[in-house]
Amino acid sequence: MQASAAAFIALVMLFYHFMLAPYLNMQGPLLFASYLLHYVAPVLYLLWWIFGLPHGRLGWRRIPLMLIPGVIYVAAVLLRGAVVNEYPYDILDAGKNGYGGVAIGVLALLVGVSILSAILVGADRLLARRSVTAA
Repeated sequence: MQASAAAFIALVMLFYHFMLAPYLNMQGPLLFASYLLHYVAPVLYLLWWIFGLPHGRLGWRRIPLMLIPGVIYVAAVLLRGAVVNEYPYDILDAGKNGYGGVAIGVLALLVGVSILSAILVGADRLLARRSVTAA
């Protein structure tokens, strides 16, 4: 679960940086809060994952399992959106993009988080080797 959270938090940071931040004009406390939420918190979590956890438990077969929290989140957002006609992100707005457009966006995000998950599995293996070598 920690690696899955790391993959999703990295995706959120990258998505915010490249897809949302260029179009936002935040200032003052809102800008500060946004930086804390979208940059500082993800980096701190990733550092904790690297340095604060034991490694060597992840395998390549776990990658599909690491995607489950994101799939559940998208399903919940779409179900809620169908009821209240409100979506947290344009990419998930079925009223605006249609369910086909949302499916394409979600598929792209799943590919992205799959790549990040694979990177984390590889990093987990390297970190496990380093800790065995250092011991």
